[in-house]
Parts: sequence; C-alpha cells; structure tokens
Amino acid sequence: MNDVIAVGPLLIRTSWLTWLAAVAGGYLFWRVVWTGSSEQRRCIQQLLIDGVFVYVVVWKISPVVMAPSSLWHNPLGVLYLPGGDRGVMLGAVAAAIVIIFRAYGRNVSMRLLMNSMIVIYLGAHFVYGRS
Repeated sequence: MNDVIAVGPLLIRTSWLTWLAAVAGGYLFWRVVWTGSSEQRRCIQQLLIDGVFVYVVVWKISPVVMAPSSLWHNPLGVLYLPGGDRGVMLGAVAAAIVIIFRAYGRNVSMRLLMNSMIVIYLGAHFVYGRS
C-alpha cells in the first residue's frame, strides 16, 4: 500500500515527495556545477521546464487519447485518472521532441543540453538513492 500524506482534501503520495526531492537535488547539483554563462543556463532551464510541462500535460490527458469513450462516460475522470505506463512513455517522447526542436530553434548546443541533463540525473539519483 502506498503511504500518503493528507493535506486537507489533498492526498500526496510519499513516493511523489521523494521524486520531488530528487528533482530538487538534481537541479541544485546542476546549479552548483554549472560553469557556462547565465544566459545559456536560463535557456536550458526554460527548455527543461517546458519539457516537464509537456510531459505532465501529455501524461495527464493520455487516458483520453487511449480510450476516448471514457470522456463521455466519466468527463471528470480526466482529472482523477492517472496516465499509466503508456502515458509515461507518450509524455517522455513528447517532452523529448519539444526539447530537441526548441533547442534547435534557439541554437542551443545539444552537447551542452545533454551534459546538463546528465548532471541533473546524477544529482537526482544521488538524492533518490539515499531516500
């Protein structure tokens, strides 16, 4: 059973809090390690925020994409139903596509972007592995 923390009517899974702490740790590690200009940092930061936003939106609406008839039977289910494994994959692919095309449009070096993502992953993994 998943442990949850109740904050009023909101139920927050502790595993989500662990993921949130890992992402924050990865971001902080990236900020400490970053040696480039602040303009590049802001550009990469905005690319990654856009990617996370696209991921969450696609993951959240994926039940409607996978089973459109569920929208007619339970319209509020879109708010409550999780995306599932297919939604995770669709969200990751959509986020990767958005990040790559926007990085190309803004002339951001793919090497710099990938190095930043690796550093964020390492920092997040350090925090996630400890919890």
